[in-house]
Amino acid sequence: MLTIKSSALDVKGIKSYYHGTKFNGVALTIEKFSIVKKSLFVDGDLVGDYQSPYINFNASSLNIVSELLDDEYSDCFTYHGDKFNGVAYFFINEVCVAERKSEYGWVTNEVTYFINGDIESIDVGDFNVSQECTYFEDGSIQEFKSFNRENYDAWFKFTSKDVIRTLNIEGNYFDSIKNGGSKLILNYYNNVEELLTFKGADFLFVCGDGITEDLFEKLLMNNVFDSVSKLSIYDVRLTSSIFSKLSDLKQLKELIVNSEDVDINDLHHFKSLRKDCYVKFNRKEIVC
Repeated sequence: MLTIKSSALDVKGIKSYYHGTKFNGVALTIEKFSIVKKSLFVDGDLVGDYQSPYINFNASSLNIVSELLDDEYSDCFTYHGDKFNGVAYFFINEVCVAERKSEYGWVTNEVTYFINGDIESIDVGDFNVSQECTYFEDGSIQEFKSFNRENYDAWFKFTSKDVIRTLNIEGNYFDSIKNGGSKLILNYYNNVEELLTFKGADFLFVCGDGITEDLFEKLLMNNVFDSVSKLSIYDVRLTSSIFSKLSDLKQLKELIVNSEDVDINDLHHFKSLRKDCYVKFNRKEIVC
């Protein structure tokens, strides 16, 4: 949703226009370089105050345009020489392209936008529970990370819409999400069924003890690996049954496994079935 300075609006009667079109989006009222109000417009009508689901707006807090920071490009924000606590808004002309919340100068939460107002990235949470997401320009997810210090660490990375390149799950991810997911801001990939809609990229990296053999087999049975020519598996417990099924993937030309929970004999058997496939186990090539 497009976020702009309210001064860029052309008000005609009770309607507000932006570049000749009835405005749909958020307008920021700025006084002396401070944001004092966020207003939501629909079809040119003022609907009311706007509250972002990602970074709360509190008018009593310090909300400033980034130009007021001592150095808006610094890793640690300062304001009048002191470490900045508040939200800084970054603009290209009248269009807001980033909101960054800082505590003691360090960015804790942020949202960035493409110039058309669509979200480019989100980083929310705290030291113990956090989520990060970046998007392609078509709105599909490019990369998603979800972290819970006590329970899990998950990372999904895509080459294009639903074409996954990196699948990394550490810990008890799905059960933890099921039991406490309502507290999360971003509700992505909360169940196994969502993963079964993926298509593997030409090179796919699969990692983590949170990927069980049952989950791996479901991915296989739902054709997630069908387009993968290079498969790298790290720290995943798999048995001979899985490697037998992998041998049926004729497009697979390279298999790299690094794991203490895989039997080398299973890789030798795979190689005997697929002599055309390059196989490496724990950094050593498997040969017939």
